[in-house]
Amino acid sequence: MLLLSGCNSIPFINQQSGTGTTTTTQTDVTQQAKRFEQQGNYLAAAKSYMQLVARSAPPIQQEYHLSAIDMYIKGKMLTEARIELERLNLAQAQQLMPRQQLILARLEIEEGNPAQALQRLNQINLTGEWQLEQQQTRILALEAQGSLMQALQERVALDQSLRNNRTAMLANHDQLWKLLLQLPNYQLSELSQQNSTNELLGWVKLSLLARNSTASSLPQLLSSWKTYYPAHLANVDIVPMLQQGKQPTLPTTSVQIALLLPLTGQFAPQATAIQQGFSAALYSDPQYNTTTNRNRPKVTFYDTTGKNIQQVYQAALNEGASVVIGPVERESILQLLAGQTQLPVPTLALNYVQSPTLPKNFYQFGLSPSEEAQDVATKAWGDGYRRAAILVPEGAWGERVAGAFRDTWQQRGGQVVGIQFYSISDNDSSIRNAVKNLVSAPAEVVLLGAYSQQARLIVPFFRYYYTQGNIPIYGTSTVYLDGVSQPNIDNELEGLIFGDMPWILSPTMNALQLQNSLQQQDANLYSQFKRVFAFGADVYHLIPKFMQPMNYGVLYKGYTGDLMLEPNGEIDRELVWAKFVNGTPMLLNPAQPFQQQQFR
Repeated sequence: MLLLSGCNSIPFINQQSGTGTTTTTQTDVTQQAKRFEQQGNYLAAAKSYMQLVARSAPPIQQEYHLSAIDMYIKGKMLTEARIELERLNLAQAQQLMPRQQLILARLEIEEGNPAQALQRLNQINLTGEWQLEQQQTRILALEAQGSLMQALQERVALDQSLRNNRTAMLANHDQLWKLLLQLPNYQLSELSQQNSTNELLGWVKLSLLARNSTASSLPQLLSSWKTYYPAHLANVDIVPMLQQGKQPTLPTTSVQIALLLPLTGQFAPQATAIQQGFSAALYSDPQYNTTTNRNRPKVTFYDTTGKNIQQVYQAALNEGASVVIGPVERESILQLLAGQTQLPVPTLALNYVQSPTLPKNFYQFGLSPSEEAQDVATKAWGDGYRRAAILVPEGAWGERVAGAFRDTWQQRGGQVVGIQFYSISDNDSSIRNAVKNLVSAPAEVVLLGAYSQQARLIVPFFRYYYTQGNIPIYGTSTVYLDGVSQPNIDNELEGLIFGDMPWILSPTMNALQLQNSLQQQDANLYSQFKRVFAFGADVYHLIPKFMQPMNYGVLYKGYTGDLMLEPNGEIDRELVWAKFVNGTPMLLNPAQPFQQQQFR
């Protein structure tokens, strides 16, 4: 845009006499450059302006030079823009230095340095039409930096300045609406409850209305909105668009995801499995363009091993994270939550912690042995048993599982008639004695915590010592640790009922394709941590679920089980159930859950 664009003729240097003259053919070149710009042919526009630079006198010469640089930037020809900025000489056009700084800020945004651009914009003072462009450039920098809420507020303020320029106002509405659609429900809901301006509040409520309504309810809701906001500028174009049934889809281009994982040290293999499962789910997500990464969320991984978790979390926020996944370790989770009443962005911890009060924006999901044990006890209770014996290994894992079995059973009104612990180091005799001690108890069912190797000893011992017939035995997924059918050795587990993931027992075609991809990456790691890979994939698919409060209580069929988000922020996981028949797990008929949405 030229400061003198309204003039009918421009002075040029006469190549023969060196004096300034007015030539209509040079004015034609100016108009030609503008036409090229309107057509989106920025290279041709830049070349036209450079022709004018060669034949113009200061300060118009520098005006044209800046316009040429502007065209290079618009055309993403950043190297050419840099070269011409270095060649630009403003010694005879000092008044154009603020505009030079404005164009330099635009270049910095395109080069991926919006923070520097914002700093530069704060140091210049433009007036008139250039002040308007300064506002627009500042908004672009905020959007590029991920400061979407601030960008939204400034676009709404800018809209008031564009009332008399319909074309510019409609262009701003287009960008404003896209910006609104990039913000998650929870942020818009919070903004709608704040003391915002009437214009901003109108935009926010219209966006919430558009994304949360049905085709049948939309007309009435729009009519109600117009009653509250009769003079709102969205009535010019956005409301008519919605009335025509043009419902926009919700893009996720603004989502920046930070994963906080112990990528080095003792738990590095498990963290790597989560990382690879998450990434595999992301890159196989059909909603994104398969030929470009442009529309995919930006994902950054942070190593938490040996680091202050609050500092790692803050670093993720500083780099623009709009969602944080992790940490994994319970100690780190508790450190992160210390003194917090609300976390700045939705945060999904990959483990469960107990606390009397948990902050807003905090969620928990994990592959907890205790959670599985609770499900096993619930399943056995639902099958009609009331007196249970518990058998688990010695050590911390066994104690947690035994505690979950016992507490769940007793909370439901059941009776625990015996608890025995066996030694893994002395398998045969320790297990034999533990089973013999339980046989005398009046149990109707056995709740078992065991790995495959021990389970193959335990089940036959119960068959041998239990003289009243085969007592039902229910176990966690660890009884099928390898997750691979081995009838020749698993025939020892005949009749054992256990819960596991759909990923293991009933994978869909999508799951099988994902498994094949992950095995090709690292077959050894996958064989050891196949369930953790599935967990990572589910974590990816849960992100949009816990960002929308309307999804509380709705069941999703995930790779790791049927997943439900509870109001307290915990993700509950229901297992698939199977029974060993001739050494092979056979699915039991599951109850049909309500309102399912499948992504597995």
